[in-house]
Amino acid sequence: MAVRQVVVWPDERLRQETKPVAEIDDSVRALYRDLCDTMYDENGLGIAAIQIGEPVRMFLVEPKLAGRDPNDAPVCFINP
Repeated sequence: MAVRQVVVWPDERLRQETKPVAEIDDSVRALYRDLCDTMYDENGLGIAAIQIGEPVRMFLVEPKLAGRDPNDAPVCFINP
């Protein structure tokens, strides 16, 4: 979808309280794709939604870090 600007410390947005994801809908799926694109653009191994300015309880990690095949899609955690 889109590479988003990463919010970096000491930006106050990183201190926001995050909200639970109520339902998996198209907006959550779009956020997943944006997180993937942004994480890979930053050469990261993981990224949280709050790091792109979305205060919801969602983050991704590289599949290998989650014990999966490196060719799998990033693993998404919602409301951990």
